[in-house]
Amino acid sequence: MSAPPQKPRFLIPLIALCVSLAAASTDIYLASMPSIARALEASVAEVQLTLSVFMIGFACAQLVCGPLSDRFGRRPILLGGLAIYCLASIGCALATSVEMLIALRLVQAIGGCAAPVVGRAVVRDLYDRDGVARALGYIGTVFALTPILAPIIGGQVEEWLGWRANFLLMGGLAAINIIAVAVLLPETNTRRDPRATAPVRLVTNYVGLLRNRAYVGYALSGALAFGAIFSFISGSAFVFIDLLGASPSVFGLLFATMSFGYGTGAFLSTRINARWGMDRVVIRAALLAATGGTILAGLLAAGLFSVPTVALPMIMVSISAGLALPNLQAGAIGPFPHMAGAASAMMGFMQMAGATAIGSMVGLFYDGTPWPMALAIFGASLAFLGFFHAIVWRRR
Repeated sequence: MSAPPQKPRFLIPLIALCVSLAAASTDIYLASMPSIARALEASVAEVQLTLSVFMIGFACAQLVCGPLSDRFGRRPILLGGLAIYCLASIGCALATSVEMLIALRLVQAIGGCAAPVVGRAVVRDLYDRDGVARALGYIGTVFALTPILAPIIGGQVEEWLGWRANFLLMGGLAAINIIAVAVLLPETNTRRDPRATAPVRLVTNYVGLLRNRAYVGYALSGALAFGAIFSFISGSAFVFIDLLGASPSVFGLLFATMSFGYGTGAFLSTRINARWGMDRVVIRAALLAATGGTILAGLLAAGLFSVPTVALPMIMVSISAGLALPNLQAGAIGPFPHMAGAASAMMGFMQMAGATAIGSMVGLFYDGTPWPMALAIFGASLAFLGFFHAIVWRRR
């Protein structure tokens, strides 16, 4: 067996930069969604479809991207995906109809999925199981800067330059990623599997993962935790801007507050993991998420609808996601170093597909009130607690 590769000096910020591309793809243009609807004469549901289609494409493409990196190496797949994403972002900026924008968002997702799925596989190449949890926690802390800064920047770009400029900004971020990966990231896959993409091997690997109860427990718990966050991402612009009258730039600041909560949780995770252990961190994070979701629904039921009554419970849910997701990801992919790409891909698929299914309900049932978003957050948070407790915690 070949020796593990040396860790690059700037590994944590480099992988965080790659992983952040997914958040940038959703968060930068959130403040532009109402103006996209007006400019392209589209409905709220059609504009939210640009978000859901991206997430669906992102989820499904990972199932191919991960095994490709197991076979051909991390660098070529990562660089190729980033190039596709960059070109598709430019195409989105030139879209003349909502249908064209939706289609190009799908292409953008196919390329962009390489960044997080290969990034997590790189971390697994270089660390043991406990090290993966700590590394992903630090990466989550750095990654949180993206959803903090992206809505603020996106709101300013929207007000000064319009929605098309936000997609050009995404393309520019991809170009930065390409340069950083080409210069700083060596190949970390020292155990390439020439049969990783063979249909029989693909099916065998994925079936094996899905038959592993612990893997499914961690991965689906991550989908539910992220589903609560994605429900907020999907509906927050319409709730804050259209219903509560916030400007795009103010919305960016509000969204950044939620993201700061996620970063706080991810940082705390790196500090308490050694003392509590991964599962104890996750179960307590799930309790926090369920509490935040319940408070949000309860305040709305009491007729208290304002910026604080939406934002404060969501900070609790965001902190819980930051605490839980690095540990859930480490728990899922840690036992599978021989197929880290496939394990990362299936986990990413389950997380994205589950979150999209939950978040799409917000757009589908949007009725001019905050209730669709609030109920999706409430339901996903409670399900996260119940599922993790039943599948993982009780069988520790």
